[in-house]
Amino acid sequence: MPEENTVQKQFNLASQPCHDKIATEPSAIFHEPEESYHAQSGCNTQGKNLSSHLLSAFRSMPYKYQQMVSGNWHWSRSKAYLEGSVFHAYVLEGKLVCDERYVSEGPVNPNTGLPFGITTKKWTEWEASMGAQGFTVITPPTRNLVTKMADSVSRHKEASRILNLSPIREGVIRCKYNGFDCQTRMDAFGTTIGIVDLKSCADIYWFQGDAHKYGYLNQLAFYRQILRKAVPDACDDVHIIATEKSNMLTTGVWKLSHAALDEAQEENEMEMQNLSRCMQTGVWPTGYENIRSLTA
Repeated sequence: MPEENTVQKQFNLASQPCHDKIATEPSAIFHEPEESYHAQSGCNTQGKNLSSHLLSAFRSMPYKYQQMVSGNWHWSRSKAYLEGSVFHAYVLEGKLVCDERYVSEGPVNPNTGLPFGITTKKWTEWEASMGAQGFTVITPPTRNLVTKMADSVSRHKEASRILNLSPIREGVIRCKYNGFDCQTRMDAFGTTIGIVDLKSCADIYWFQGDAHKYGYLNQLAFYRQILRKAVPDACDDVHIIATEKSNMLTTGVWKLSHAALDEAQEENEMEMQNLSRCMQTGVWPTGYENIRSLTA
């Protein structure tokens, strides 16, 4: 975990929002289904838009990026990803929208009056039936966890304030950036508060370390720069709201410093230059071509 003085340079508790000149929702921000957005990101198709997710994949391994955009490697959705998706839907779009996408109340055993277990044939048949109708099935424990996490967010004074100032949810932006056609899908955005990103984590105590581990600064620096390109007058502050999935289900809010985002932006643009070079040469290294040194 970073030293406290380093952390303070990069993450600060949310302060008063900045203000911009925009009075209404910017026309450059629009809405589309999640499936449509991902279909144009190049992750699973030959889409043309570079996303922060793809840039992160390139940063970790150029060959991995090349395999993703070629359709030879597919990102699998984990249990944690599903929990995060339900959490986002519940907090950002509300319980009614969440219920339109996810179902957890499975068939009931008439002999016991209790729901069938998730490993039973009845549950499997019901899950397939719900999937055919466009629903995603989640387990009752997942639904219970997400409900408690959403309640934690609603009870957090600063998180509630920031979300109330961020009425634009799941807003998409596409524009040219550093020679690439790019796209972002912001969790929430407000003209007087900027970008808001909702995260779930295993333990809130380690979240600041996780933010560095998982490249959140680079992700949100990418979002911020796309926003600046498309909506120059917008407030470009960036906040993260994080809620833990275990222990006390605590919610925390961080405001990312512009200096830290500037540094991450430089890293992003350097990687974009490297990506352009790989595209020109057709060489996609793994980073493991040479002998490495293993030390204590």
